[in-house]
Amino acid sequence: MAATAPLSLAGLLRGSGYFTFGGATFYAREDYTFKVSPTFEILKAYPYGRVDEWKKDFVIEHELMLYGAWANLAVLFPSYAMNPVAGASIFPAADASITPLIWNGKDGARLTFHNTKIVGIPECQLGVDAELFAAAVKFRTIIRPGYLPTDAAAYFTRDAATYAEPGFDKTTLYKARWTGAWSSVTGFTSLVPQAGFRVKWDLALEEQKFDGYGVVDMTIKDEGMIGTVSAIVAGPTLPQFDTASGFLVSGVASDLGTLLGANAHDLTLTAGAHSVLMSNASLIEYAHVSSVSKLRTGSCTWKTIRGFDGTTHAPTAVSTIA
Repeated sequence: MAATAPLSLAGLLRGSGYFTFGGATFYAREDYTFKVSPTFEILKAYPYGRVDEWKKDFVIEHELMLYGAWANLAVLFPSYAMNPVAGASIFPAADASITPLIWNGKDGARLTFHNTKIVGIPECQLGVDAELFAAAVKFRTIIRPGYLPTDAAAYFTRDAATYAEPGFDKTTLYKARWTGAWSSVTGFTSLVPQAGFRVKWDLALEEQKFDGYGVVDMTIKDEGMIGTVSAIVAGPTLPQFDTASGFLVSGVASDLGTLLGANAHDLTLTAGAHSVLMSNASLIEYAHVSSVSKLRTGSCTWKTIRGFDGTTHAPTAVSTIA
């Protein structure tokens, strides 16, 4: 009797690959899942209620938990995020200028997401005892400029390509001791973190939509980008925290209405030749801990405030990665 089972092992594919974007090569340290998930709106007709749904848009979101290579910094931390301009577009106006995110499978399969940008900067844990990237980098793919949603390759393309090893380089893996300096503030010129520095960037973006096309661009919202750094640090005393934060002045609480930026200074985190600068960072939180096992000085957090050049009065970058 001939085989009749409908199951074919040849069709059960497995395997990983690597990513290219903006001329850089990226490796994920966890599974990557691409979900085809258009957005739908409910269609109602009374007295029946919901009778159907209609497709409203097709926006593709990607989250990659990256291998901890301290490389491709200009791509991972794009200038439109680090020095944001309110109202500026982040997607190109012409198809010739699009930046594809490409997954290259080891079996020769290839996925090309044509019009893609980074919309979420990867959160970092700067230290030895944890992964460098503590959260995923977030990409977004929208319709290509000049394309209709019904055009071939308007969003992504599946095809085959000869797999080539990308030249994996372990020397870019970076684990090191990081220290910090909050300008020349007394007690804060040599900050040693107990468990590394947690650095986070929040970029505020707004969708731009057109009827029948969906999202065609994303622009910088007026909130721009906010950077924060959190850590338990050795160095400053609690009275020095009181003074440096600006919450207390000569033992008296600062008045309501006091600007956060009045006590803003550059916070620089360094490890050898590498650095993360958080410009105009203000101390927004610190803790006094009563514990047998924990440090009296608890976790503290700095938050960036937009700064302006003293000569040109132009806005300065929120953060700089080197």
